[in-house]
Amino acid sequence: MLSYFILWIGQLISMVGTSTTSFALTIWAWQETGQATTLALAGFLSFFPVVIVSPFAGVFADRWSRKTILIVADSVAGMASVTLLLLYTSGTLAIWHIYVLSFISSVVGSFQYPAMAASVRMLVPEKHRSRANGMRSVARSAIQIGTPVIAGILLASTGYETVFIIDIVTFCVAVLTLTFIKIPQPKRSKSVDGDSSSIWKEVVEGLQYIFKRRSLLSLTVVGTLLNFLGMIGLVVLEPMILARTNGSQVILGTVLSALASGGIVGGLIISVW
Repeated sequence: MLSYFILWIGQLISMVGTSTTSFALTIWAWQETGQATTLALAGFLSFFPVVIVSPFAGVFADRWSRKTILIVADSVAGMASVTLLLLYTSGTLAIWHIYVLSFISSVVGSFQYPAMAASVRMLVPEKHRSRANGMRSVARSAIQIGTPVIAGILLASTGYETVFIIDIVTFCVAVLTLTFIKIPQPKRSKSVDGDSSSIWKEVVEGLQYIFKRRSLLSLTVVGTLLNFLGMIGLVVLEPMILARTNGSQVILGTVLSALASGGIVGGLIISVW
């Protein structure tokens, strides 16, 4: 579990910076436009690429070095934060910049997630995988609880520049931790020859694998519906709270922290169990 723990710590620190920046940008976008459409479109551009890219990203996660994918993903996301910092300090940051950077970060995340999920299987013994997944759940929820508070304090005391700088530093830490661990690669199938036709073939085979297994297909459908319906609520939640509280980042942070507290409890139960 040592290599996984190092990987987990690095990604946890990285997620703190990412979530803090995301919260800060939500506040900034609302102050600039006061429109729910702006936040909804930014959210859409953060998730839509995942739907399109993920089937192919999974194929490449099996072909390429997963460690390299994670390093490149964190590096590109870090460069996006550098761009945000430069645009903001120069006074040229605009809403469309947020849209573009959200899209890029989403594409990068589409490669990062399958590489990370597959790495857990290679690093963690089977008897400890539920514990490892519980740790990931706790980390995500803890970040969702803590980052609104951190972002609120930073925005009130030092401003957006500090938030972006911290985000950049956390990405550097994540890349540094990755250099200290070795993530084994699975044995490659003899059918993998690297051409585009085999990539499409593997994507189709992956979809066929799901559709041939009723329980896995049911799980996929339920997960899709839950995420779809859940996002409808989340898209309107933030602008609704900001509109009703005169843009109070404290109240918004409190509500988001309360939402995440259930994830902490569930993750801890699974980790212990």
